[in-house]
Amino acid sequence: MRLTDFLEPFFPDDSDRICLFWIYPDKKKFIGSWKGVSRYQLAHDKNLQKFCIEKNKQHGLYFTVNFGGSFIADITRTNAVFCERDEGSFEDQHQWFD
Repeated sequence: MRLTDFLEPFFPDDSDRICLFWIYPDKKKFIGSWKGVSRYQLAHDKNLQKFCIEKNKQHGLYFTVNFGGSFIADITRTNAVFCERDEGSFEDQHQWFD
């Protein structure tokens, strides 16, 4: 699956700004981020594609699911919500949240 296809349900407009970031997996340390990368750019910019591939190999490449940025004040659209409870089985959790 292409990255742009994976991102489409979260960012349906191919000009939506996507916040990408990368971290050192062994250190769990934030390294950097981009605001304003679009699916269109990811699909057509060969230099950006190479950069993302290298960052993914070196650090892991991640994206902020909700639209606008990484901080609550920056988020202007909720694309996904995740729920979890520590108690109960997976089946119980599905019953509670479904």
